[in-house]
Amino acid sequence: MAATDTTTHIRNFSYDVSATFNDFCLSLDDHGDKMVFKPMIAAHWFKSNCLFLTDRNTKILYYYDPDAHKWSRHGETYLHSFLAASMGTEYKQHHYINVLDSLKAITYDTITFSNKIACENGLLDPETGTLEEFTPNEMPFYSIPAKYDPAATAITFENFVFQVVSPDDALLMQEWAGYCLLPSYQNTNSYSHTEPEETEKAYSTEQSRESSDPKTAQPYDWKN
Repeated sequence: MAATDTTTHIRNFSYDVSATFNDFCLSLDDHGDKMVFKPMIAAHWFKSNCLFLTDRNTKILYYYDPDAHKWSRHGETYLHSFLAASMGTEYKQHHYINVLDSLKAITYDTITFSNKIACENGLLDPETGTLEEFTPNEMPFYSIPAKYDPAATAITFENFVFQVVSPDDALLMQEWAGYCLLPSYQNTNSYSHTEPEETEKAYSTEQSRESSDPKTAQPYDWKN
């Protein structure tokens, strides 16, 4: 996610989620003896003490986990847990529904996913091979449960590559595999100029023709 005004002024909060039911209420008298729950007060409390963002296009609520140093698309689950823990026996389902609606309303943002990959030891830029510190101002689309080690080898993957393509094409195939780790790849249907439906139809027809006669059947050459 690109840095925005929304993330800039709330990124350094300490994530104090030790709220109580009264923190989400409006006092109806001078002594605080009569309290009424207000969803918008609760929503502003969570916005001020945690880092939530709602994607303007998908309506997904994201939460930045300060312990994992990663954004999670399960913001609704975090909110549900925080409310139940804070309100105790006062909690009811309608509290969550109303606070969720209010929180989304005040945290809308246009989210642009970062090309970096969240590893266990930092944010990896696959285009430069550099590892950077975690920051809530970057929202990687992909997360890998492993530490990045530039000196590591992948013998199993490399052996697989050399089994399916010629040595001259091995580096090209690895490069193409790397494109799958870029968020923009999800919007790309095919590198071919052939329409997807025509490609699938041609492939099915070719496979059917070749497999109809067991004596002449040959493996399908995907490179052609």
